[in-house]
Amino acid sequence: MFDKSIPLLYRTRHRKFRHHKEGIEQVRKMWGDEAAKAAEIHIRTDLKSDGWPEHNPISLNKEHFERSGLW
Repeated sequence: MFDKSIPLLYRTRHRKFRHHKEGIEQVRKMWGDEAAKAAEIHIRTDLKSDGWPEHNPISLNKEHFERSGLW
């Protein structure tokens, strides 16, 4: 769980760099499949806590994250 006292803008800035499918694949390359699964769960949990509709797909990369309105 993250610290909700951290402003939303800061959290989304941080997230645009790793909270997408490309970031999950980076985790997979570095630490394997189990870590990638954990990263995806972490990303979904963080995004849901900011009001992201669960039925929306995870962004593909940083640029897609920015275009999706999450930034």
